[in-house]
Amino acid sequence: MIQGCALLRALVEKAAQTGDLKHTERLALLYTVGRCGDAGRAHLHQIIALCGNYDPHVTERFIQRLEPGHKPIRCVKLKEWLRDYLPDTVCQCPSKKKNPSPLDLLQVSEKSAENRKRSASNPVADDEWNAVADDLFKF
Repeated sequence: MIQGCALLRALVEKAAQTGDLKHTERLALLYTVGRCGDAGRAHLHQIIALCGNYDPHVTERFIQRLEPGHKPIRCVKLKEWLRDYLPDTVCQCPSKKKNPSPLDLLQVSEKSAENRKRSASNPVADDEWNAVADDLFKF
């Protein structure tokens, strides 16, 4: 998901390079990466830990406050939130949906993995599943 979304990738790179993310930037990560289950939670902590003022308890408290079943944040909203923070980053979302979300990138990857799993002629080994997880959350 992060590799597929230029805005999220830019936030991760910014955290790694500057050691600082503004509150709005952190919220953008929370409402995308934070909605990806336990793997997303762990990855969100890894990203925010790149910031000088990282507090695992604060980050976890924000994650715990996420409303289950809430609609995922849409690309339009992310662009609106981040336009002043990442002015040179252009969204190149591959989604053909009318109102896409970065989480759609994750769903597409999951569907492809499920299709490969169903194929008897193409069994998927555990290390291939690990490669998919690395692809989704690697920064």
